This record gives sequence, C-alpha cells and structure tokens, in this order.
Amino acid sequence: MAQVSRLVETATARGNRIVVSPKMYGGYEPSRLWFVYGRASLWTGTFWNPAYNAPATKPFDPIVPMEYASGCCVLIPRDVLNTVGGLDPRFFAYCEDVEWSIRARRAGFDLLCDTRAELWHYVSSTGGKNPARMRYLMTRNHLWTMRKHATPAQFAVFAMAFYPMRCLLRLARATRHRHWACIPAEFRGAFEGFFAPLDPSKATSGAPKVWKGNA
Repeated sequence: MAQVSRLVETATARGNRIVVSPKMYGGYEPSRLWFVYGRASLWTGTFWNPAYNAPATKPFDPIVPMEYASGCCVLIPRDVLNTVGGLDPRFFAYCEDVEWSIRARRAGFDLLCDTRAELWHYVSSTGGKNPARMRYLMTRNHLWTMRKHATPAQFAVFAMAFYPMRCLLRLARATRHRHWACIPAEFRGAFEGFFAPLDPSKATSGAPKVWKGNA
C-alpha cells in the first residue's frame, strides 16, 4: 500500500495530469532491474527498456521521464484516462502499453517513473509457456503500433530497412533454440500486422480472437 500511496502523491502533486509508474525489479531475479523507463523510436520501430537487467543498485533520479510506461504497473488519473481512453483491446498483450503511451504523450500528458516506489515483476506469466503465441502477438502488435502512429516517411524507413533485419534475427533465434512453431507465428504476425484493418468498425465484433499457436 505504501508503494501505491507514493504514486498517488506524485500524481496529485502534479495536478493529476501525469501518468506515473514505479521502479521495477525482476521477480525471479530481484538483484536486477526490469524496468525504469521506456524509449521509443518510430523511425526504427524500436521500443526498448534501457534499464533492463541493470544492477538493482544502479542510481536514478527520484523522478525519471519516460517515452512509454510499462503496463504491468501504471497509475493513470481519471482525467488522463477520460482524455486518452483505455488500452486497445484488440492487442490483448504486448505493445499495448507502448501504443497507449504514445497516445497519452500526444494528448499532452507526461509519463514519469517515481523510482522511490518499487515493484517486483514476475515476467512472462502471460506468454512464457507458449513462445509461438507470444511471438505472433509481439510481431503483430508491434506492427499495429507502427501503423497507427508512424508518419508515412517513418513507416517506410522502418518497413524497408529495419523490419526485415528484425524478422531475420527472430527467425534465426527461433531456429537456434529449435522453437519451430515460432517461425510460422512470425509470418502470421507479420501478415496480420501489415494488412489487418485498424479501423475498429471493420474488425470482427465481440471479444478479440487471439491465435493460440502451438506450444
């Protein structure tokens, strides 16, 4: 409860016009950091976590600006939520927090990490037992985020230069680890990521259907 109170204090002190997250440690490896602040480039399509796996003792300022917040723990004041809306339910998991964060920043809200609040995150509870399903969702949702927010010039640079390299690396990694089901999952995620309609009115009604892939 003390950790939540710290986030509430930070948001209240800034007029509830910010989004705030705690510093996060790896639940299975608490001596390492898992997330402090996210960075995002729409030119390269890179969404990265610079503090990942750094020693837990690494110092940070009390308040650290973020370009995206991790969705595993984030305090969103009501006014921010009313303006920005919620997570895109079609994403289901992976990149949905990046996509939402881009919308929030474009609406004029700052995203901050209060490193005085702390959380221990047990990673991959959602998709760790099914790497093919995780691969499909990550590829599809990454491409959807780029389609929704990159300019035509940014998307062209990403699609022609950076995505092919990333795809080849993923396929090589799947082959090296003998995750054979991840190979068709990558291609299916890419196909839907590039070509599935982004207009909700053209999407299938009801709860989003998520391909489960093979374990």
